[in-house]
Amino acid sequence: MIAEDMAGLPSEIAAAIARADMLVDYRPDTTSFCWSELGVSILNNITGVAQDYHFPSDEQLASAMDTALSTLDPGKLGESLHTIQDSFSHFGFKDNHVAATVGSKFSQKVKNPDDPKSNINSAADMAMLTLDILRAYRIRLQIQKALTAIASALFAVRI
Repeated sequence: MIAEDMAGLPSEIAAAIARADMLVDYRPDTTSFCWSELGVSILNNITGVAQDYHFPSDEQLASAMDTALSTLDPGKLGESLHTIQDSFSHFGFKDNHVAATVGSKFSQKVKNPDDPKSNINSAADMAMLTLDILRAYRIRLQIQKALTAIASALFAVRI
C-alpha cells in the first residue's frame, strides 16, 4: 500500500484514509455513480451533491486541498483526497460523467473517466500529488506527537 510503504504511515491510519477515500464513491450522501445506488446517483447528479466530491470547482478543489494539508483526521483526509484525485480523472467529463461511465461498460470506444489508463500522464500526476499529501500528513502527525510529548514534559515539571 502506497500510504504505508511510500508515505511511511502506520497501517491502521493508511487503511482509514484509503477507506474514507474509497467510500466517497459508494456512500449515498456522496456518490456520483454507483450501480447499486442508481436512484441516489441520479438524484445526486441532478441536485449537484455529486459535484462537490467528484467534479470540484476551483474553489471546492482549493477547499479540499486546504483540508488535506491541514487536517489530522484520517477520514477528512480521505474524503479530501477523493475530491482532489477525481479532479484529475474527471477533468473534461463534467457534464457527461454518467453517460461516459455507462457507455464505457458497453463500448470500448467510450473512455471511462475512472480508468487511469484513459490518461496515464494525468494518473501519474495524481499519484504524485497524493503521495506528497500523504507525506505531509505523516509529518503533521509526527509534529503533533512531538508537541504532545513536550507539553506533557512541561506540565510534569510544573507539578
